[in-house]
Amino acid sequence: MNTAVSTEVNQVAAFSRFLDKFKPQMALALPKHLTADRMTRLVLSQFSGNTKLQECTPHSIASSVMTASALGLEPGINGQGFLVPYNDWRKKIVTCQFIPGWKGLVDIANRSGRCTVWTGAVFHGDEFEYALGDRPFVNHKPGDEDDPSRLAY
Repeated sequence: MNTAVSTEVNQVAAFSRFLDKFKPQMALALPKHLTADRMTRLVLSQFSGNTKLQECTPHSIASSVMTASALGLEPGINGQGFLVPYNDWRKKIVTCQFIPGWKGLVDIANRSGRCTVWTGAVFHGDEFEYALGDRPFVNHKPGDEDDPSRLAY
C-alpha cells in the first residue's frame, strides 16, 4: 500500500472513531425518522470521498452534522444537503459548513405541516399565470415542450 493511500485510510479511520464518540450527541438532535448510525455512515461516506473535506477541522464537521441532524436532512442523499469545505483565510484553516439543498428545503417545508411545496418546470408555450397578495394562486397547464433549452425564465 503506498503512503498516500495509507495516510488517507488512517485519516478516515480516525474520523470514524471521532464520529463514534460523537454519536450520543448526534442521536439527541436527530428526528425519529433518522438514526445516529445512518447519519454516521452518510457523513463517513462524504468524508472518505472528498479530500478537501478531509482537511476540515473535525469540530466544524461535527457542527455541520449537528445542523443537518437538527434539520432532519441527510448530507449527500438526493440533494437534501451538502457538507461544504470553506477556506478560512484569516485563521488559515479549512472549515465545514452544512448547506441545505433545494430538495432538503422542500422536505422541511412539507414536514412542517404549515405549507406544501410543489416544484416543476415551466416551458415556453405553457399556459402559466399566478398572483400574489391576499388571494395567491398558480395556474399551470403544461404544453408539449420538454426541451431544457426552452425553459421559461
